[in-house]
Amino acid sequence: MDKIHAFVQLKKYTNPSQQDRFVMRFDLSQTQVLFEIDGKVIEKCNLYRLLNVSENCIFKVMEEDEEELFFKICIKYGEKISLYPDLLQNFAFKLRQEVNEDDEIKDEVYKLMRSGEDRKMACVEWNGTLTEDEMDKLRCLQMGSFEISTQFFKIGYWELEGEVLFDMFHPTLIYLLQGYTPSLSCDFTEANTMLLSDALNKDDDDYHNNKREIDSILEKIYRSHNNTLFISKNSGCRNMLL
Repeated sequence: MDKIHAFVQLKKYTNPSQQDRFVMRFDLSQTQVLFEIDGKVIEKCNLYRLLNVSENCIFKVMEEDEEELFFKICIKYGEKISLYPDLLQNFAFKLRQEVNEDDEIKDEVYKLMRSGEDRKMACVEWNGTLTEDEMDKLRCLQMGSFEISTQFFKIGYWELEGEVLFDMFHPTLIYLLQGYTPSLSCDFTEANTMLLSDALNKDDDDYHNNKREIDSILEKIYRSHNNTLFISKNSGCRNMLL
């Protein structure tokens, strides 16, 4: 994250009228971060190294708005590490927490995935019933487990012309916000790779392979809970988006 932070600082201290000359973007394969000035690449950053995963890890393609959020999160990581280097201690748990709970990042996450919902709204108590088959279908939303009070934290939704559309938050962004452990004294590369490839990417595949059936179940729950999946059970709730 240090290269990203340094580039952002360089841009920040440039005359505002010249800042458009500084561009940070992905290459076509989305495996390299390119740092450009006047369209010329001055530095590169390998995404595998940046996210501390092995090079056999597969990154799912990000759309433009997901790319924008990715860079905003990385910039926030760089900012936090620069200001509070001690956050890297204890497996960087506090670092992830600082970024994940940052109001700017939370606002951006909701803007992308639940744009019609106030993230500070009160949760709605669970009042529904699900069949065993429906619960099994929903297990892919939470790495094979099922607990209604935390089942929907990766799911975004939007109202469009009277219909509700659902999607799962991008696995790389979930990893970056909730699972990322940078290179420290211990080597977390293998564990990071397993989390992203074997858990988060698998959930994403399972969801999209069964999207029609799962979305039908989600809509039933959404409509019966005041048009939200921010649902609690016995007053416990972790269904806020991430």
